[in-house]
Amino acid sequence: MSDFHFIAVLTYGKEKHGDQLDFKLGQGAGMNVLLTLFGNQAREFVVPHASYRYINLNMKGVSAYRNYLVLNVTPDEKAQVEAICRKHGSYTWVYLWENDTRRWLEFPSAPQAHYIDPASYGGSCPKFSPTHAKFVTPSKLTDDASEISSASGLTVTQSGDWWWIAGDTYPQREALRDAGAHWSKSRREWYYKGHDLPQSIRDLAASQATSSGEPPKMLPAVLPTLPPIVPVPLPEVKPDNVQYAIERMKDAPKAVTPKLPRERKCNTASIAQEYIGGNYSAGGGSKQGG
Repeated sequence: MSDFHFIAVLTYGKEKHGDQLDFKLGQGAGMNVLLTLFGNQAREFVVPHASYRYINLNMKGVSAYRNYLVLNVTPDEKAQVEAICRKHGSYTWVYLWENDTRRWLEFPSAPQAHYIDPASYGGSCPKFSPTHAKFVTPSKLTDDASEISSASGLTVTQSGDWWWIAGDTYPQREALRDAGAHWSKSRREWYYKGHDLPQSIRDLAASQATSSGEPPKMLPAVLPTLPPIVPVPLPEVKPDNVQYAIERMKDAPKAVTPKLPRERKCNTASIAQEYIGGNYSAGGGSKQGG
């Protein structure tokens, strides 16, 4: 396993074009890296006037983990990836796992540059260990992209120098531990690191298949399928008497107070009066003047 290196290529998920699903990539070096490592099993899908790039990987069992394609490459393939990234003019968005410090470093993007810790400039990078993800070994796709499956549900999947044992493994936990396998808490599976799977584990899968009368089957490598989540209805909570009274008051019709017509007020003012006419004598009552 020490002869291999983990790299991660940033993606933006998948996008459907016609009948095929293509990985969506940015303008980093990821496209050229994938085309080089996968050869004729990879093909770029060109979308006119698109700011993103799309690649179709014609193989089964290749999936992104948290938007990253995790690959297990040889030293020669790692040198190829570094040469591609050094020709790129900006951030590569391709990362190398450093075992000693257990961190991801971004590949250099210039001839004299060094590997960069994205945390030094606030950049993004994978936030997981590569052994927690489903990875692909491009150099061994022809003979490793398969899994041995027994009729009892025990599966042994190989990806590079990693072997994942899943299914009904609890009854066989002691035998797996004695064979050098380890339990992965994140994937809830057993794994064995090595170029060749111990014969005891192979015999274990074969013996379970023989006991059921069916030989082991070679199936495409797939991720374990989780059972669908069935929603559970919550019990109805009945309100108490006080709450019930409050709810009834809310639903009761509101009393409408009729509006009385407003009284119209008249503004009155006194007008000064003055006597108009002639003068009368006090005794005769005859009018004088003229």
